[in-house]
Amino acid sequence: MTGDLGPALGWDTSLEYDVGVNLNKWAYMVGFNKQIGKHYNMTFLYNKGETRNSFTVNLGYRF
Repeated sequence: MTGDLGPALGWDTSLEYDVGVNLNKWAYMVGFNKQIGKHYNMTFLYNKGETRNSFTVNLGYRF
């Protein structure tokens, strides 16, 4: 991954970066978001790819 942050930050100078990661492989993500009552919500995400698998579970409260 490479890029230039200068224009994104509004600078006249260039701020180039190279992370050294080459991501040519795709991964898919499935999930759901469910509101429970007026104040709670739950989110579940599953990501599967050729080089990585992950899942995220989130339980939130809004007051």
